[in-house]
Amino acid sequence: FKYGEMVLILYSYIRGLIKLKWKMMTGIVILIYNNCIDTINCIKSVLKYSQTNTIKILIVDNGSEDIIYMKLADEFNKQNTIDIIDHLKIWNSNKSIKLSLISYIKNNNNLGYAQGNNIGGTIFAKDPSIDSIMILNNDTLFVNDLITPLNSALSSIKEAFIVTPILLEKRWNK
Repeated sequence: FKYGEMVLILYSYIRGLIKLKWKMMTGIVILIYNNCIDTINCIKSVLKYSQTNTIKILIVDNGSEDIIYMKLADEFNKQNTIDIIDHLKIWNSNKSIKLSLISYIKNNNNLGYAQGNNIGGTIFAKDPSIDSIMILNNDTLFVNDLITPLNSALSSIKEAFIVTPILLEKRWNK
């Protein structure tokens, strides 16, 4: 091994040990397209049931109408700031970034589910504070802390690369 490789391996090993002892920082990618109400409810539930010092939310807008950002900003700028990110500058840069609690990316057109989420994952990969990435549909509502047990499972199962919760559907009785 070269010296740089050994340092990287040691850093990865130590970072792995730290993950087991301290809280992991999770980047949550929420892909949206012209659906503001579900997105607002989703983010509110994530904030309600998560420790905000262990999450960062990245809204990836897949070409929605401009009014969608305004509605999101009106809702969340009361407590938090939504940072607008130029993902093309970040994408083409080798520099690391520090994202805020809630960030927003606007694609000029609908790039599809996979590419939209890949953009979010790529942006989170450039934030060194992020230990894990969650892909979250914008119509999902948290009813308890979901992130802590998922990160616990991810940290405790050495071979795990992906973990997922059991999905429940609420039945409405009318």
